[in-house]
Amino acid sequence: MRLSSTARTAAVTGALVAPLIIAGAPAAFADKAGAKDNSSAYGLTADGLVTLPATPLVAAQGKTPQRKSVAELPPNSLVNASALDALAQRGVGRASVSDLNVAQRLLHAETVSATCEGRKGQATLTNAYLNGQRLAANPKPNSALRVPIQGLGEASVVLNSQRRNPQGDLTVTAIELNLPSTNGKPQRLGIASATCGAAKRIKSNPEKPHSRPGQGHHAGGKGHPGHTRPAAMAPAPTPVTKDLPVTG
Repeated sequence: MRLSSTARTAAVTGALVAPLIIAGAPAAFADKAGAKDNSSAYGLTADGLVTLPATPLVAAQGKTPQRKSVAELPPNSLVNASALDALAQRGVGRASVSDLNVAQRLLHAETVSATCEGRKGQATLTNAYLNGQRLAANPKPNSALRVPIQGLGEASVVLNSQRRNPQGDLTVTAIELNLPSTNGKPQRLGIASATCGAAKRIKSNPEKPHSRPGQGHHAGGKGHPGHTRPAAMAPAPTPVTKDLPVTG
């Protein structure tokens, strides 16, 4: 896809020339919150000359859902969005953003959402467009796109970004956008991101075998007087956790 609009190029340039930093912005997109089971969610974050904190940001606290919503982003020259919502609870993360508009409609969407639950994730884009081209409503995991921006360089986009850490936690970010900068420092945005902790295994506690009434303390069957052999116990089942395929 090629960006030929002079006005849109100017909008991107203007957004990236003057630094804008709103206090509290984290440096990375994934794993924004250090929750004990690592389930968390946020609506949108930006890192670069325009820097925005993860808004809103929630982290799981047991089974009780933690939810935050904000009506709109703080004023800035790069991105507008409304009705940003984030929810997290044990093993579950969900995030959504409405009325998204980046760099005067270089990227825009009616709604963008990410869901992470039970070690599987999904991103949903409603009426989303990048440089005038419509994006898939349910993109496949880690769908990568590149967009040349005249006079600036190349922007890269990953739709339905899915990353798993060594502990098995999954982070799903609906849209990751990297824009070139006029001074060499890239501008990054993460839009609708959810992290869910790995499924926990439950250990089984099989009951101890019991002797039958009248056995175990007197002469028994052939070959073993005075003892009764208990019935053989079947081995405890071992739960198996598998990654389920995600459909695009």
